[in-house]
Amino acid sequence: MTNTKEIRFNLNDFIKVKLSKSGEEIYSHRYDEINEFMGECIVPKPPKKDENGYTRFQLWDFMNLYGEHSHMGFSNQVLETMDILLETEEYEENIDADAVAEE
Repeated sequence: MTNTKEIRFNLNDFIKVKLSKSGEEIYSHRYDEINEFMGECIVPKPPKKDENGYTRFQLWDFMNLYGEHSHMGFSNQVLETMDILLETEEYEENIDADAVAEE
């Protein structure tokens, strides 16, 4: 049996992912709808990558941007790898699931 550990991770916390070319393309066009409505007010930019090729997002922003593009069997994956790095503060070592449910 595998030992697992629960950690508290907030939707506002940051993740880091390696975007595929498709993921970068979606990112670059994230403001197209606003620009169409408001005029070219937001200049499209490619995603910023760190020295290891990871792009940083708040979890809610990543879900909002890529949620509709992420499902099983989709041939045009938005991530280069399925790895997601969690960037979070140290929370409680072990979380009692019952205590979390009561909060």
